[in-house]
Amino acid sequence: MIQKLSKQKDRVAHALQGGYYTLEEAKWRIYEEFKVRDMETAISARFRDLKRTGKYTCYKRRRIPYRYLWEYRVELVR
Repeated sequence: MIQKLSKQKDRVAHALQGGYYTLEEAKWRIYEEFKVRDMETAISARFRDLKRTGKYTCYKRRRIPYRYLWEYRVELVR
């Protein structure tokens, strides 16, 4: 069983690893695994915080064919 991640930043990093996800998809991944309801705006803010730490490589791209739908991904720097 995975350890319980109590910090929102850690939950977001865990949810966005392993593929590209929209903020809504990340919200539901966090809820399914940790039973915590994080808002999409908070997830976006934590994504920006993760970029500043230097511990993660963060990617953001548009989901094709949608013009205004963004996908996010986080990878741990090794």
